[in-house]
Parts: sequence; structure tokens; C-alpha cells
Amino acid sequence: MPDHAEYWEQRYQEAQIGWDLQGPTPALQAAAEAFPKDARILIPGCGMGWDGEALHRQGFTQVYLSDWAPSAKAHFLERVPDFPEDRFITGDFFTWAANEAVHGQFDYILECTFYCAIPPAMRADYAQAMAHLLRPGGQLMGLLFTFPLTEQGPPFGGQPGRIHPSIWRTVQVGSPRPQPFKHRPTGRKRSFILRYIAYIMTERTLILDPDRIQRMLERMAWQIVERHAHEEEVILVGISKSGFRLAERLHDRLQGIFSGRVTLAEISVNKREPAAGPTECALTPAQFQEQNIVVIDDVLNTGATLMYAVHYFLQAPIKRLSTAVLIDRNFKQFPIKADIKGMSLSTSLHDRVEVDLDGTEAVYLV
Repeated sequence: MPDHAEYWEQRYQEAQIGWDLQGPTPALQAAAEAFPKDARILIPGCGMGWDGEALHRQGFTQVYLSDWAPSAKAHFLERVPDFPEDRFITGDFFTWAANEAVHGQFDYILECTFYCAIPPAMRADYAQAMAHLLRPGGQLMGLLFTFPLTEQGPPFGGQPGRIHPSIWRTVQVGSPRPQPFKHRPTGRKRSFILRYIAYIMTERTLILDPDRIQRMLERMAWQIVERHAHEEEVILVGISKSGFRLAERLHDRLQGIFSGRVTLAEISVNKREPAAGPTECALTPAQFQEQNIVVIDDVLNTGATLMYAVHYFLQAPIKRLSTAVLIDRNFKQFPIKADIKGMSLSTSLHDRVEVDLDGTEAVYLV
């Protein structure tokens, strides 16, 4: 079956890879011209990885590839030996995509007929996987075959207007735009590109818009100043990744209103299992000894992440330690509080707060 690694590996072993373009996809490469070089890009069902190779050689630094077949990865690494091997994922794509550690990690997902290669019964899984993997405001772009949907495949078709309705429920989908692209080995199936403004969940509720976030950040910055009015230095330590982005914004605001020195640092905590570690920070105990430290995160949920981050700074005597969060959800299971916060939010424990500080700057309840 085409939903198993063994099926695709056998196709490679038997050289039955008629889908291979033997080069990058023109439409996808054209779309990537607008991407920043540090964008996190995922190419699922990448096959021989021609698009990934082209982007890598153009200087894109965060390209990730995925294919079911180990042979696809082996062929790719022979051509591109300097590509980071751990960024080419093999095996069941949907099992990998279900891992919460990779959720919200990608700015763009580019695919060439991957949607058409999976059985139609799995297309709802496709929609869910893409919504999970994209960050808020991320984009999914793909080339799909235009021949009618069929149960005889792969490929199984991708006719405009017959896209699985779960994609329309999960993400905002743009209109298909025909592309002057032919599949060279067969020359018979025209394709089109779909542009999705993705990860716009229908259940998502806007909590904070950009203006309110800016006002909260301004107020939080002044609170930091008030708490350290007579100090010569304060160290802002953001919890990777969103907490550090918040710390960067506070750092920028403090530059104009705090008379002392403001140092910025990042700390990494294993959010899934904080006790298992590692907790890592570039600052050594000697560097933060007798200093004023503000540990910053985007959302305070149970308090575990913030508590383990704070624990790192107990390795040396410090002058003062404060905590700051944009959203305090009041679900703390650990004896820690936010000294400085943008807002308190009481919601169901099953709700999730989504903070976007990279794109439109907004906070959503999902």
C-alpha cells in the first residue's frame, strides 16, 4: 500500500520512479524567491530531493526534507553530502507529524503531488498534519495533478474543486492557479499550484491584536524599569523560543527608557519533560552572580517550564530574580508566579493559547 514505507522503498529498489522530475520544480522555486533565507521550510514526499537541493545551494539554512523511502535519502546525500543528515526524515510522515515537538515549527511547506500520492482516505490526516506543522501565519504551497480523483493509484488525482473538505475547514485555502508545468516522464498530466494561508483554525479566537500586544509590552518594560530603578544592569533571559522573542522585544524597549545596561540571553528548557533536561543557557554562574535577572516566557501554564528555568539561576548567589510572562493562565501546579505579566487569562485546561510574535503579532485561544 502507498501509505507504507515498504511500498515506496520497493518502488525505488525497482527503479519505478516515474514521478521523478530529475530537477527542481519551477513553480515551487519561483515561490521560494520571496522567502527569507532563514525561513524554516519543509518538503514532504520530497523523493530525490531536487527542490531541497536547489534551496540548500541557494543559501536557505533551514530546509527539512521528508520521504518514506530510505533509498531516496541515500540518493540525495550522495548528491548533496554537505546537507545536514538529520534534516532528511525518513519513515511514516504522519507518525512524525503527530509528534508535538515539531508542531508549529515551519514557516513554509512546499510539496509536489504529495497530496496526490496518498490514498484519498488519508487526506483528512494530511490536512491535520499540515495544520499542526505550520506556525501561525505559515503557508502551504503545492503542485497537484488536475485529473479527476480516482481510487486507482498512486497518483490518485487532485482535481480543482475536489480537494478534501477537511483542508478547507482546517486552513484558509486560496484559489488554484494554473501553472505552465508538465510532468516530464509522462507529459500528460497538467498541474496547478495551490497557495494556502495556513493554520487559520476555524475554532481560533483572537485574544490580543498587535496594538494591544504593543501596549502590554510597553507597560511590561516600564514595570521592569520600576523594579530595577537604581540598578546598573539587568539581564533579560528568554525561554526558547517564544519566550526569547518576547525578551527581544522587551530588550528593544528598555534601551530607550532604562538608564543602566540591559543584557539579553536565551535559555532552553525541555518543555515536554523539564526534569529530564537538559536546561541550557549561554550564561555561566560566574556571569550572573550578584546580578538582577528577569526570566521571561510567553505563556505561564502549569509553571513547570518557568520553574526549571529559574532553577538554573540558583547555582550562584544573585541580587534579584523576577519572572515575566505575556499571558498568565492561572493553571499553576508549581509554586511560582509571574511578577510582571501582560494579562491574566482564565480558560478551560483543554484550551491552548497560541502566541504569534513572528508574523502578525497576535495571541489566539485555540
